[in-house]
Amino acid sequence: MSNPTRQEIIEAHDALDEMLHHILSSSGRWSSEARDQILKALPPKPRPTMAEVEWDNRKHFLAVVEVDHEKYKRAIMLKQDVPGEVIECFALHPNKCVVGYFSPDMLTLTGKRYTLTEVQE
Repeated sequence: MSNPTRQEIIEAHDALDEMLHHILSSSGRWSSEARDQILKALPPKPRPTMAEVEWDNRKHFLAVVEVDHEKYKRAIMLKQDVPGEVIECFALHPNKCVVGYFSPDMLTLTGKRYTLTEVQE
């Protein structure tokens, strides 16, 4: 079995979407079963990395990311220090939390995000 790259998987999903669009726009028939069978054979479409996403403080401050790093697997993003170059994060390790700087292509969004709230006692 082949081992497609991340980019090849994305391109295969995009090609399927484009084929479906052309078929539907030319009044052709398309079976949702056929699309489901094709999707079943494809690996899931990878989530975007921060290299593919424009930084937005409202969306990305305190967002949780998976980290492509040997030591750290998850992090919480703080800010983009140099646009397109590094993102400052709290890197989560089983025994500690450290501030780390990661390349955007190492960070994959998980869809989770923390928010700060003020507690009044």
